[in-house]
Amino acid sequence: MTKPLTEIRLFFEPKIGTQINHNEMFEHYASNWLDGFDARYGGFIIMDALKKVTEAFEPVYQYIFDNPSHSTKDYLEEYIERNTLHGYYVHMYTKYTNENSQQFRVFGE
Repeated sequence: MTKPLTEIRLFFEPKIGTQINHNEMFEHYASNWLDGFDARYGGFIIMDALKKVTEAFEPVYQYIFDNPSHSTKDYLEEYIERNTLHGYYVHMYTKYTNENSQQFRVFGE
């Protein structure tokens, strides 16, 4: 039996040279890219520099999927591979019932 997912978080790490640093601008940009998915904008956070591709001390934006199905996770992975969000590395974190979030994958490397 597959463990139920309780959350997927996508963190958007800017690539070198990406200069979108306005919350509403990024929210609009990414919400258009994620159109059709049931995700909510989670603002920005500071992410551990050792888990980032660039190791820069820039904040990262996030989108959160609450109680997603495994098929949503699978389709989301496929979608991100096919439709890279220009200018960003996309970190996918998954959380299962009674567990901490874990980095699952980084896209755009």
